[in-house]
Amino acid sequence: MQLKIATLLPLENSIMAKILITGASGFLGSHIVETLLEAENVVSCVVSRGSDMWRLEDVLDKLNILEIDYADASQWMEAVATVKPDAVIHTGWQGVRGADRNELFQFDNIKVHVALADACTLHTVDTFIGLGSQMEYGPKSGPISEKAETLPTTNYGLAKLCALKAS
Repeated sequence: MQLKIATLLPLENSIMAKILITGASGFLGSHIVETLLEAENVVSCVVSRGSDMWRLEDVLDKLNILEIDYADASQWMEAVATVKPDAVIHTGWQGVRGADRNELFQFDNIKVHVALADACTLHTVDTFIGLGSQMEYGPKSGPISEKAETLPTTNYGLAKLCALKAS
């Protein structure tokens, strides 16, 4: 997996960017963390209490880990205020397994997304990246453009789309 996230954050005078990332212990999040560290950014990870950090074992000593209750909006505000990031990358999402795609708790993810986006707005974070999903578009054949009609067929896809529209 080759990511180019560091190029999204041009800072003056080669100053290291302070990045706050959610979902860092997940598949995508852990790869993003590695890429950010390779680009010599300062990385803080917000994880749910009790998260399994095995994907980050090799880089834990280079990270600032903040364990929070994802459902508590005030903890998002505190995390952003504490880190004072230049950018936030939001990869955290409850229920990414196929079996969870139509669970009602998918809609709790919208509250988390909005709480984090609000914290970023209040603390004037310049860059907010929230990961979407093909599931926002529903079943399609061939390449999907951002201009394609969104027709989610699962609660996961609908919640991802709502999170996008809410931020």
